[in-house]
Amino acid sequence: MPQTLIDVVTGDQSGFELRIGYYPQIKHSLMGFFPGIITASNEIILVFERDLIAPIWAMMEPMSSEWVKGLFFVSKEKGIAFSMSSGRLEELSSLKTWQVLSRSNFEELTADGIRPFSWAAGIFGAMIQPDEFERLRKGELEKLVA
Repeated sequence: MPQTLIDVVTGDQSGFELRIGYYPQIKHSLMGFFPGIITASNEIILVFERDLIAPIWAMMEPMSSEWVKGLFFVSKEKGIAFSMSSGRLEELSSLKTWQVLSRSNFEELTADGIRPFSWAAGIFGAMIQPDEFERLRKGELEKLVA
């Protein structure tokens, strides 16, 4: 199993393809990255099925947030992806795998009714009221459809 993008680029690339994926992050004016995560594994939430965005977001704590659309090098079979946001060749050896949250994974995680998603630790100023969060969430979802 490849651990970095350089492992894929210099090895077997079969089964990998470029795809557009989505991940949630907190909107803030600080330097840092505060994504939505799967609480039990601390993995960043990454989906390629847009219809999973709304139910996942509805299960998260209300925060000023957005879903980022990005380009990923993905192996559906392995359930992993690499973010292609950098584009810098010298960073290939440091680009780590992201786990893909598939529909079946989502259904397993939510089967017991417990909210399995949260925000990465480290930021507190982005909290907003639930009604404001709902307006923001609906507005952002409409942008993704456009």
